[in-house]
Amino acid sequence: MGRKFVLKNECRDYLQLYPKGSKVTQHERNRLILAMIEDLAILHELPNRLSLLTAAHIKKLVDHWIAQGTLPATMANRLGTLRTLNRLASLKIDIPSNQSLGIIKSFTTLPASAVIDQEIINKVAHPVTRTIIECQMVFGLTKLESIRFSPILSQQEALLFIQRDIAHNK
Repeated sequence: MGRKFVLKNECRDYLQLYPKGSKVTQHERNRLILAMIEDLAILHELPNRLSLLTAAHIKKLVDHWIAQGTLPATMANRLGTLRTLNRLASLKIDIPSNQSLGIIKSFTTLPASAVIDQEIINKVAHPVTRTIIECQMVFGLTKLESIRFSPILSQQEALLFIQRDIAHNK
């Protein structure tokens, strides 16, 4: 039996012993770990056992992914799956941080919230429409939240409570 076969069976055994998450999550975790073993085989860097995986193996694996053009977020997810297996099976593999491996997710900045000029608000004659716009501006509610919002039910003393059935987008 080859090392790749032994490693795949070892990983399957670990993942069956520690079935955490939904069936879809378990299947995806299994698929990603087996794909990492395939990549290690391509690099000729297969350890004899999974617990013998080193930081150097992982660095070469990340370099291989970078050469393939894999996105940083995808690499971070793959390493997160490996960290999960490491934690569940108590393998004590030394997995470097994403920053030390040069994997930095790019974060998109949200656009600044639109500011409505007070003159425009003063031109709005309908009181409900005006209240919806002001709720968005003052409390940072979304349009849907401000439409569903009921001030009588939400105000308690000097505080404002947004009920769960009204909340939208966390």
